[in-house]
Amino acid sequence: MFAKNSNLIAKNSNLIVNYSNMLAKNSNLMAKNSNLIAKNLNLIAKNSNMISKNSNLFAKNSNLIAKYSNMIAKNSNLMAKNSNLIAKNSNLIVKNSNMIAKNSNLIAKNSNMIAKNSNMIAKYSNLIAKDSNLIANNSNLIAKYSNLIAKNSNLIAKNSILIAKNSNLIAKNSNLIAKNSNLIAKNSNLIAKKSNLIAKSILI
Repeated sequence: MFAKNSNLIAKNSNLIVNYSNMLAKNSNLMAKNSNLIAKNLNLIAKNSNMISKNSNLFAKNSNLIAKYSNMIAKNSNLMAKNSNLIAKNSNLIVKNSNMIAKNSNLIAKNSNMIAKNSNMIAKYSNLIAKDSNLIANNSNLIAKYSNLIAKNSNLIAKNSILIAKNSNLIAKNSNLIAKNSNLIAKNSNLIAKKSNLIAKSILI
């Protein structure tokens, strides 16, 4: 019996030693787990800060996107207005060009009349030069000659007026072309700004 009890005591002692070892191991594991929990808590805190920062960045980005959208809308409106002005100026240029063409035709017709009248004057001048007696005897030729000179003077005056009108129309066309060029330049700048804004939005 004593031998059996000794064996049981020995077994129990071994079990106690094993149990103590297990407790020691569990204590170490618990210490490691505590460290891991502490590290995880730190990571959670860092992640929370990162999430907070990201939320702020998203809010800022949303505001920037809204601003860019408003800028794009404004630029689109300005481009539409500039396009309408360009169209109006183009129509005025066409009208002025038509007026210049009409005036040019009138100048050509008047020039032809002046040439014809000049020929008539030359003929009458030759007749007058050839026979000075006819000048005294034929006052009708002198009257015709005077009328032709008067007509030529009127035609020259009309041509001068038409040339002045053409000059004014050409000056107006030049101004309209300059305005169109400025509007096209503004449109190009607006397109460039719009492209930059879209590029920035895409990058964000």
